[in-house]
Amino acid sequence: MLSKEERKKKAAERCTRSVIWRSVYALGSLDLAILLLLSLAGVCAVATFLESGFSARVARAYVYNAPWFNVWLLLLALNLTCSPANRNHPDKITKIFMD
Repeated sequence: MLSKEERKKKAAERCTRSVIWRSVYALGSLDLAILLLLSLAGVCAVATFLESGFSARVARAYVYNAPWFNVWLLLLALNLTCSPANRNHPDKITKIFMD
């Protein structure tokens, strides 16, 4: 049976070698969340001006129904999903991948 320190060391080792954990850590970072939310607020402000200046159809066509906007929202959803995994990483979540 491994001690708590040995388990943490082994989890940290696997984290540095695992592509999955590196991507979870990158997608769940707080910096990415702040960047995504601030840029989302800016884009929604631009869409609001498009809506008031032209019509709702124009805003939907250029912003809300655009593929890049959906990818953006998907990244935000992934960030919100991966964030708790970063917070609980050493003790709780890595037990799943250690065995």
